[in-house]
Amino acid sequence: MQGVPYIKNAKLKSAKLIWTLLLLSAIGALIYHMYFLVDQFLLFPKITMVSLGFNELVLPAVTICNVNTFMRSYTGNASRKLQRLVESVDPDQLDPSSNRRRRFVEDFDDFNYTDYIEYDINSDRKNRRNLGPENKKSKIERTFRDLFSREPRHLRRDIGHNIVNMLISCSFKGIECSSKNFTIHQSMDYGNCFTLQSPFMTVDSSGPTGGKYMYMYIGPYCSYDSPFFLHTRGLELILLTENSEYLRGITDGYGARVVVHPQGTFPYPHDQGFFISTATETNVALRLVSIERIGLPHGNCSSGDTFKTSHNLNYTRAVCLSVCEHNLMLERCDCYSGKMEEILIMADQIKDYKLCKSKEEIRCQAEVEEDIRIRSTSCFDNCFSPCSEKQYVKSISQRQWPTEDYTTILIQNVCEKKSKHPAFVDYCRQLLRQDARQRSLQFLKLVVYYEDLNYESIEERPEIEVAQFVSDIGGAFGLWIGLSILSVFELFQLCVEMCDLGCNKCCGHKKDKPVRTKKHNYDSRGDSANNIKLKELNRGIEKDFQKVYPQYGNKKQNYGYDHVDSDYENDVRRRRSEDNLWNIWSRNQKDPAYLY
Repeated sequence: MQGVPYIKNAKLKSAKLIWTLLLLSAIGALIYHMYFLVDQFLLFPKITMVSLGFNELVLPAVTICNVNTFMRSYTGNASRKLQRLVESVDPDQLDPSSNRRRRFVEDFDDFNYTDYIEYDINSDRKNRRNLGPENKKSKIERTFRDLFSREPRHLRRDIGHNIVNMLISCSFKGIECSSKNFTIHQSMDYGNCFTLQSPFMTVDSSGPTGGKYMYMYIGPYCSYDSPFFLHTRGLELILLTENSEYLRGITDGYGARVVVHPQGTFPYPHDQGFFISTATETNVALRLVSIERIGLPHGNCSSGDTFKTSHNLNYTRAVCLSVCEHNLMLERCDCYSGKMEEILIMADQIKDYKLCKSKEEIRCQAEVEEDIRIRSTSCFDNCFSPCSEKQYVKSISQRQWPTEDYTTILIQNVCEKKSKHPAFVDYCRQLLRQDARQRSLQFLKLVVYYEDLNYESIEERPEIEVAQFVSDIGGAFGLWIGLSILSVFELFQLCVEMCDLGCNKCCGHKKDKPVRTKKHNYDSRGDSANNIKLKELNRGIEKDFQKVYPQYGNKKQNYGYDHVDSDYENDVRRRRSEDNLWNIWSRNQKDPAYLY
């Protein structure tokens, strides 16, 4: 440790004091520095790294829903309450008169929710939150969704729009796709929704249109007839919206709801989608943003592996919240909401539970939904963002489409393809009798492509790695007191030894010393050969002293071993330095027999 040798070797007290103060100051600064480093490390800070990459990209899943929940011609297949609701708000059901519009508005305002459903699920919300009266239009839409959600799933599917009838054209990079490539999902807001996704939908160039390609890898979902074609670099869909089947008084516009989401994830059209209008071509340019989040202890995110195993669903925060709401509803109400049915089907759990139908179950359902809405449950605390996520930044542009001539071509094409279906014969006749504007409102076009193959990668990393933290600690020790890692171990060993020494002194542990006796008055090692010679030499010295110093009589002399009077001992010590004493010793060395 730096400074300690200077304290020990300094000759001046002032120098010792200065070095002591410097050492103590350095130790204090080291402690403060260490506290700062440890405190910063235990905060587990993270940094966000943003980088750009370039690669071929897989087109995300595209889910499209007709904004009309189900077809008007199939209203008779629904439950009686749902039929009454649809008929009560349909302007065509009113008596024709000059005051027709006014009469419809009055009937609309006089709409009574309790005529169609046993319990107002918003009554508790109004009492709890002191909300004002609900908008009439909103009340009708909510009533319609509640009644529609109680219909059996197979019935909702049958009375809804079908992708076979809606799809006029589908192609990806010029490769034709069909209605068989779509999978169905049901939404309580939009009825049947259809998702197109495939791992083979790889985009190798950006922009909406491209040139001629001579070859292409063909997946199991697509086929083509010609090796040369002019193609769109993304996905192109042309749909027939079947406007004549719209529910009047409930559906208030023409078009479709579109969701662009990562492949394999559950779509949420109501929360995540956007509208596209009829009589327009909508271009959706995408930019990929790849996000990698860091988990504990630096942050909270979910890998989704456990969720995938238990629920058979790819993890997203929206799905996690839905599952949490479902579990909470099962715990409190012992039933599930109709909007959760699709998730339960995908998780293969639909057979284990029942739908909420009774008044008490609907009341319980409303309470759970209200708790979720005001975030009074733990769902938002337990559902974290996924550790790995793909987001798509959308740039949407539109143009008026199609032209009058192209509309005629589309109608002819539709009528030729659908001629086998009897229902379409009358439908085609209706289309041909309409004017150009009305006919164009029957179609929409959607083009989805990558605006650029450059993608943005956002990655979270620890700001202080473990190796960097150890390096900072070592740097602090070296900076303030000049210690390395080996020096620290040396100090540790010194502290251990000092503690051991202190414990021995406190506990009274001492080493055993040899005990001297008269028999062995000068050593405790026994009668070895050297001891015998020393004894003989000692006896000879005693005799010699008796001859030289008779005044001491027969006092026994044994220098350094037996006790004698202090005067005698001092006199012996003094005379041992005299020459005659050395003469005696010299004669003894030359002729040992002289002593005997």
